[in-house]
Amino acid sequence: MSKTIDIFVIQNTDSCSKAIDKDNCEGYLLDLLGYYYFNGAVTVTDIWSFIGTVTTKVMMSGGAKIKNLVIGSHGHGGPGAYFRIGNDVIDHASTKELTALTLLKPFFAKDADVFILACHTGQSKILLQRVSKSLGGVRVHGYTECIETDGFTLDDGTRDGGDQILCVLGKCTNTDQQLPEKASWLKWAR
Repeated sequence: MSKTIDIFVIQNTDSCSKAIDKDNCEGYLLDLLGYYYFNGAVTVTDIWSFIGTVTTKVMMSGGAKIKNLVIGSHGHGGPGAYFRIGNDVIDHASTKELTALTLLKPFFAKDADVFILACHTGQSKILLQRVSKSLGGVRVHGYTECIETDGFTLDDGTRDGGDQILCVLGKCTNTDQQLPEKASWLKWAR
């Protein structure tokens, strides 16, 4: 069995200046970064810093394959559903950004999962399918309701009846797969 890694990437707070509720935007992103702090979470500014960060983490791991990739950001549901990678908006029509994501295809394990922790993005199966295709057919998870965190706990919206949608290429189903485990400071104390 080949070595695998988990990568946690969070939208930077710079894009919050355009948000309707700037304080909520910044708070969510900082709390999400805190939640995954001991997992080595990092922020990215755009699609290219995302690709560079993921590539660097894979190379620094000695070439391990990605088992889990968590993308934490703000999102929006409905017909115009999107999430952000840094300041870049990713929706089903983001041809340039989705094409750029294909550069990461070789880095994923055969059974890899990508979790998009952005509110309501699970409402667009087309978006999740296109991300899956761009990343080489990995399983992509999106959530239909709001995602909340206080830095210590994380609610993906499924507790209150929301769904976790799992898409692989052209097929989507509901699932209840757990997010990658949150690391604690004890991991770093060893």
